[in-house]
Amino acid sequence: MVHENPVAFRQDHQQMKKTNLSTWCCLGKGSVDVAVHFPKNVFYNNEIAYANVEIDNTKSDLDINMVDFEVKQDVWIGGDRSLPPFRDTFDVL
Repeated sequence: MVHENPVAFRQDHQQMKKTNLSTWCCLGKGSVDVAVHFPKNVFYNNEIAYANVEIDNTKSDLDINMVDFEVKQDVWIGGDRSLPPFRDTFDVL
């Protein structure tokens, strides 16, 4: 059995990101600011992860009519240095 190191528990965890938008790979259409707020940063496998997503689209020339949201877990397992580590990303459903 493999156990992860404990993660420091934080309440009211928020992440923000500014993303530049473009169409046809290179035509700039402004930017959008996305803020995601979680009530906490650690969830157990039997919990529902609630989040509040706020989008500031005032600096964009594009209309936003839909938001997709996914929670992912990155896994890295290392061991014998002669073998490459196992790395993968899993969707958390």
